[in-house]
Amino acid sequence: VESKAICFSSSYGKSLKASGSIIRLDSGRLRYFHPSEILKLFGFPGDYKFPEELSLRQKWRLCGNSIELRSLACALAILGKSV
Repeated sequence: VESKAICFSSSYGKSLKASGSIIRLDSGRLRYFHPSEILKLFGFPGDYKFPEELSLRQKWRLCGNSIELRSLACALAILGKSV
């Protein structure tokens, strides 16, 4: 299993080439990350939920437009900002 990750963009799920990080299963099949998995990777609270009426593609788009919170905190600390 290859464990290389690239990114999650707002176009995640539209095509394999533009999607970034995809999981390759032992069977060789490819699987996209679920939005809840992406949120966990980005440091969102475990109880964070999207509104029920959003489609899977809308959730992926919102994840792709977000930022990994720990990275932001680190960058702000380096820049001398109070977090």
